[in-house]
Amino acid sequence: GYKWNKKMNIWASSTDGLSYANKSVLGQSLKFPNDNGEARSAKFSYTSPDGKKYAIISIEDACDDKDYDDLLFALNPADAFAALPEVEQGKTNFHGVYAFEDLWPSRGDYDMNDVMVDFDHELQFKSGKVKKEVFSLTTYQNTVTLKDGLAFKMTPKVSSDKYTILLQRLAPGETEPKRAYFFKQDGDLYYIWDDVKDQLGYTYIFSVVYYTPQTMNNLVEFEPFIWRAQENGKDWEMHLPYCKPTKNADTSLFGTHDDKSDPSKGIYYVRNSVYPFAFYLANAKAEDFKETILKKGVNKPISTFYPEFLQWSTSNGVECPDWYLHPAK
Repeated sequence: GYKWNKKMNIWASSTDGLSYANKSVLGQSLKFPNDNGEARSAKFSYTSPDGKKYAIISIEDACDDKDYDDLLFALNPADAFAALPEVEQGKTNFHGVYAFEDLWPSRGDYDMNDVMVDFDHELQFKSGKVKKEVFSLTTYQNTVTLKDGLAFKMTPKVSSDKYTILLQRLAPGETEPKRAYFFKQDGDLYYIWDDVKDQLGYTYIFSVVYYTPQTMNNLVEFEPFIWRAQENGKDWEMHLPYCKPTKNADTSLFGTHDDKSDPSKGIYYVRNSVYPFAFYLANAKAEDFKETILKKGVNKPISTFYPEFLQWSTSNGVECPDWYLHPAK
């Protein structure tokens, strides 16, 4: 009888019709089962430099790198398939909004509008791997009254000889950055500006270019936060809940006033309340809050304007993920 090679991927699929492989075939256990019919091939339309069009079929061999370049076919004519997506440059964009209360560790007014920043993240691909990441932070018409600086922590997954970085700034009304922007750097910490009130409407663009395209597991970790210099030489910092402070943070503030952090357990910037000190909301824009919490003189809990906020907050973001689209009437 036929002896199945368990090291081989024996199932195939396409974007039109999927085939399935159970956990065993002909009595042999498979290393790469496909119980749920996961696609492992894709079809694209490619335009060559001389203007000719080809249909490209790319196949992934199920060894989990998901670069879809294990086997490639170019077909001519290109209209062998209908409605092929046109791919010139592989890009994927994500966006969201960061909101901070700057009275930490005190209680605050829970309006979540002291510092609000639009965030965009673009991935640029080559052969299924990431060749460049672009992070953009745009300061909005925050109601901040204190001197809050904007910074971010960039944690690489690969050695520094495998990438280069560039920070640029767009002033309001500009469409292209004119030059590199110089910032204070301290290891993996980047201090963009020390007072966002003076830089409202500015966009800071941080690019990471990999010399060799990287898999998704090797991309950098990017975390914005706000900060203020203090007379004791340590910084006041405000991060998202559970995020670790930097080496420059004044750790004596943890556990004081309304803060319920427990650094011994790796728990930071939390309170015993349904209202967080800060949050990140995927897919939202600061513009979504223009007529509610970003109006001057609000000073009311955010749930006053968004009744579903508390349900979202207490469920750790599982319930009511689009709460910001349903303001109170």
